Amino acid sequence: MNTTHVDTAMFYSTATDAVEKVAEGPFRMEFYADGALYRKIEIRTTATGDVPVGSYEEYHPNGSLRLSGRLKGYNEQHVPVRTGAWTERDATGKVLWEKQLP
Repeated sequence: MNTTHVDTAMFYSTATDAVEKVAEGPFRMEFYADGALYRKIEIRTTATGDVPVGSYEEYHPNGSLRLSGRLKGYNEQHVPVRTGAWTERDATGKVLWEKQLP
């Protein structure tokens, strides 16, 4: 798995003939071996390392969204804490489950 840090994600739109902002970070992005996006985690960089705070998105190898939700740091066991609405989808986009967390 390849990992990179991104401050702002941009893309060129042929429809509008302009560069458009997709997301503003910072984010940690991880990729499958073929270069496809595996997951994107909004982070806050601290003196002790990256802390996951904000949006979390994980993708199927075909590029469709698999899991989405929000994170709010780590618990005592250093496991990311999920918060708010979480949704998991299959590779075709069908919702498998949705859950609201505190």
